[in-house]
Amino acid sequence: MRPLWPAVLLILAAGTGLRLFRLDHSLRIDEGEVWARAQRPAVEILKNRAYAPHADLLAHFSSAWPGGEASLRLPFTLYGIAALFCVFLLGRRLFDDETGLAACALAAFSPYLIGYAQEARYYSVFLFYSLAAFSFLLAAVEPGERAGSRRRALCWAGFVLAHSLNLYTHGFALYPLALCGAYLAFLVAKSRLQGGHIVRNGLLLGCALSSAIIFLICLPRWRGLLLLQSESRGGLTLSQSFLLWHFMPKGGIMARMIEDFGGGGAQAWALLGLAALGAFAYRKSRAQSLSFIGLCLGLPVLSLFVLKARTHFEVRYFIFLAPVYLILSASGIAGTASWLGRSRRGNSRIIFAALTAAIILTGLPSLADYYRLPKARLREAVGYVDAHCSPGDAVVFYPQWDFYWYGYYPLSRCRPFPVLPLLEQRQDSDPTRVVRGFNRIWLGATWIADPIRAEEFGRARRLVEKYYDLEKEIVFHGRPENDDFHLFAYRRKNGPLPAPARASPPEALRPQDEYPSRWIARPALDLNIPETLETAAPQRRGILARLRFPFESVLIRVGRGVPLRQPEYKFDHVLYVWSGTGELSTRRGGLKFRRGDVLSVSGRSSYALRASSAGGTVLLMIPASTTTAAGLSARPLFNAWDQTLLPAGMDGVVSRREGQATVLVRRLKPGGVDQGMAEAPYEAGLSLGLVLQGRISLSRKGMLLPYSPVYLWEGDLEGAWGWETLNLDRQDSLEVKLIREVRPARGSLPAEAPFMADKLMVPYRP
Repeated sequence: MRPLWPAVLLILAAGTGLRLFRLDHSLRIDEGEVWARAQRPAVEILKNRAYAPHADLLAHFSSAWPGGEASLRLPFTLYGIAALFCVFLLGRRLFDDETGLAACALAAFSPYLIGYAQEARYYSVFLFYSLAAFSFLLAAVEPGERAGSRRRALCWAGFVLAHSLNLYTHGFALYPLALCGAYLAFLVAKSRLQGGHIVRNGLLLGCALSSAIIFLICLPRWRGLLLLQSESRGGLTLSQSFLLWHFMPKGGIMARMIEDFGGGGAQAWALLGLAALGAFAYRKSRAQSLSFIGLCLGLPVLSLFVLKARTHFEVRYFIFLAPVYLILSASGIAGTASWLGRSRRGNSRIIFAALTAAIILTGLPSLADYYRLPKARLREAVGYVDAHCSPGDAVVFYPQWDFYWYGYYPLSRCRPFPVLPLLEQRQDSDPTRVVRGFNRIWLGATWIADPIRAEEFGRARRLVEKYYDLEKEIVFHGRPENDDFHLFAYRRKNGPLPAPARASPPEALRPQDEYPSRWIARPALDLNIPETLETAAPQRRGILARLRFPFESVLIRVGRGVPLRQPEYKFDHVLYVWSGTGELSTRRGGLKFRRGDVLSVSGRSSYALRASSAGGTVLLMIPASTTTAAGLSARPLFNAWDQTLLPAGMDGVVSRREGQATVLVRRLKPGGVDQGMAEAPYEAGLSLGLVLQGRISLSRKGMLLPYSPVYLWEGDLEGAWGWETLNLDRQDSLEVKLIREVRPARGSLPAEAPFMADKLMVPYRP
C-alpha cells in the first residue's frame, strides 16, 4: 500500500489538537522544579552536572515567553507532537504502511503519551530522541544500501546526534543506547552465521565510530549516568522499589505497564491481544523486526527484576517502550485486516480503518477521564491562600520540596515556612518558629494519598492543632486522587503559646540518601529579626537571640540613655545596625552610628553602646577575624542603605576585605540574579547573610539539594556555603553578607574558636 499521507496528516492534526488542548492548567510539583532550575543563566545550567540540562534549557527559554504555563510547556509539547511522526516512520520501517498508520493513530489518542506531552518535564523529549535513534539505526543497517553511501552516513550521524542529546535529557537514556547496542550485536552474530554480508556493508565501522563519538560528546555525563544505574549492594531491584514506593499496587508492575501503555480499561487488554496477533501474523515475513521489538520490550522488563540501582523506578522512565508496544499492537490490526480482506474478499483498507477506529473508540472513556480534571491544582490553591490570607498569617506547604512553587506561584500577602520543623524531631528543628506569633496558619498538602506521607503530614497537623483550632478545610481535586490539594486554615487558640526554643547548630553535612558518595550542605534558617523583636518583651535589653551556626552571632538591643558595656573580647567582630541611632564609645573616643551602618570592631579593647533614638537601637554582632587600623578600636565600613553605593533599580555588590573576612552589601533589581557567591574565593568560606529588603531565593550551585532553593524574607539570617541569589520580589532586594574563610592565615586566631557571647554584661536567658 502506498503511504497514506492525507491520513497521516489528519492523525497528526488530531494528535496536535489533543496535546494543545488545555495546555495552560496549573503546574505540577515536578514542573515547578524544572522551572526553578531553569531560572539560572544558560551557561550555569550547562555546567550543572547534578541534572541533565536539556529540559532545563528548554524551560529556560520558554519561561521567558508570554503566555504563562502554556508557553512554558510548548517546547515539550512540540517534542511530543514530533514523536508521533517518529512512531509512524518506525512502524512503517519495521512492518508496513498500515502498521505505521495504525501505530501513529493509537499514539495520537493515547492518554498516557498526551499526559507527558503536556508537562514541562523530560519525558516527551526523552521519547522523541529514543524513537529517532531507533529509526536512524534501522535505516543505517537496512540491507541493500551501498557501503559508504551518503544516506547511510547521514543515518549514522542522526543516530549519534539523537543518542547524545538523549543522554543529556534523562538518566534512563542509557536504556535506548543499550538496546541499540544489543540489536547491533544481534545483527553481527546473525551476519557471521550468514557469511558476513552486513559486516561488509560497514556495520562494524559505523557502530565503532558512532560509539566513540557518543562517548566523547557525553563524557561529562558518564559518571552521573553510571552512578545512577550502578548497583546498590543490599538494595532493592527496580521492580521491588516500584512496588514499595506505590504500596504494592494490584497486579504488580507488569499490569501497571500494560494499563498505562494501552490507555487503561478495555483498550489496554484489546491492545495486548492485538500484540500477540501481530507477533503471530508477521512471525515469518518480519522475523528481524520482531527480534528488534522483542529486544526492546524484553531486556528492559528483565532488568526490572535483576538490576539493583540507586534510584527507585517509575513506569514513565520506560516511556520509550510505549510506542514500541503500540507498534506491535498496530501490526496485529494490520495483520488482522489483511487476513480478513483475503479470506472474506473484502476491502482490506475499509476493514483496517474500521478496526483502528474501533480500538480508538474503546479508549475514549479513558481520554475523557484525562481531560475531566487537571493534573494538579497548585495554582488555584496558592491563589486562594493569597487572596484570603492576612499579612500576619503563616503558610506551610507539604511536602518539603514544594518550596519550588514559591517562585512560580508566589505568596504576596503572607509568609511561607518550611514544613521540616513540624516533621522532624531533631535538635535543630524548632517548631515554635512556625506555631508562635501567628493568628492563623494555612496548612496545605498534596501527595498524601499514600499511607507514609499521610502519617507524616498527620504529625504536622497534630502539632499545629495543639495550639490552633481548625477553621475550614478545602480540597482542590486533581487527577489522580494523589494530586488533590488539601488546604486547612487554623485559627490560634486563646491558650498559652510554646516558648521560643534556643537556636542550636544544625547538622552541617549529611549524606544524601540516593547518592551516598555525595555530601551536601544544609542551610541554617534560625533567626528572623522582626519576629524576634515582636516576641521579645519591650523592656528587655542585652541579648535577644543567638545564632550558633555557621558561627555564633548575637542580636542585641540597647535602650536609650542606658549604656550597654561590652567587655574586652579576644576576637574581632562586625556590628550591623538594624535599627535606631547611637554611639560606640571606647577609651580613645566615640563613633556614632545609624541604621544600616556596618562597623568593624577590634577584639582588643572594651567599649560601650549607647542609643540616642527613642525606641533604642538593635544591633547584630558577628564574629570575624577583621583587621582594624592601628590606634582604632572600631571603624565604619559602609552604610547598606546608602544609595550612592548601589543606586536603586540596579544589580550590584559592594564588598570590603577585612582580614580573613569579606563584608558585602548586595542589591538586586526585580528578577535579578547574582552568581558571585558561588565562585571563588567565597566557595572556600562560610557565610552569614541578612536580608534587609525584598524576598530572595538561594540555590546551591552545581549540587543536588533537597533544601534548594531556600526562600528568605526581610529580616531572615541564613548561613550557607556559596549560594547564588535570585530576587523574587517586584522591588529591589538588599542583603548584607559576611564571608569568613574556613582556613585562617598562618599566625592568626583560629576561625573555629567560640565567640563566648555569654561574657556580655547582660547574659542570655531563654
